[in-house]
Amino acid sequence: MLSLAPLHELQELATALRQADLPTGDLDAAGRRFFRAAEAGGGVIGYGGFEGSGNDQLLRSVVIAPASRGRGHGRALVDALLAQARNDGAARVWLMTTDAMDFFRHLGFADAAREAAPSVVTQSLQFTTLCPASAKLLVKDI
Repeated sequence: MLSLAPLHELQELATALRQADLPTGDLDAAGRRFFRAAEAGGGVIGYGGFEGSGNDQLLRSVVIAPASRGRGHGRALVDALLAQARNDGAARVWLMTTDAMDFFRHLGFADAAREAAPSVVTQSLQFTTLCPASAKLLVKDI
C-alpha cells in the first residue's frame, strides 16, 4: 500500500535526488508540486512530482529510496503520480530521462520528438538547461 503526501520541505527530496545523480537546480521554482510516497507503516519509499498544470504536465524527480528498489515501488509511485495528475486535469504526462527509458516504456510511456513537446515542457529548465540534449523525451496519455 502506498500513499502520496504533498511535500512542502524540499530538503529531503533534494538529498534523495543528489544521491541518485538527478538534477536539483530548480526544485523550489514556482509551478512545481512534489510528493513523498510512503508505505502503510510510514516508511518513505520515494518521491516524485509535476511541473505545470492543465492538459500537459511534466513528471519530475521520480526517485525510489535505495532500500525500496526492486520491489515494485517504482511502478506504484508512478501509478499514484499519474492518478494525481489525472485528478488535477492532465490528459498527458511528459518526462525526460537519460537512463530510465526502459522502465518508463514498460509503464506505457512512448518516445516523443522534442519538437512535438508542448510549452510546459519546452520552457522548463529540465528541457532547456538541466537535462542534457541526449535525454529522451517520453509521453503518456492518461
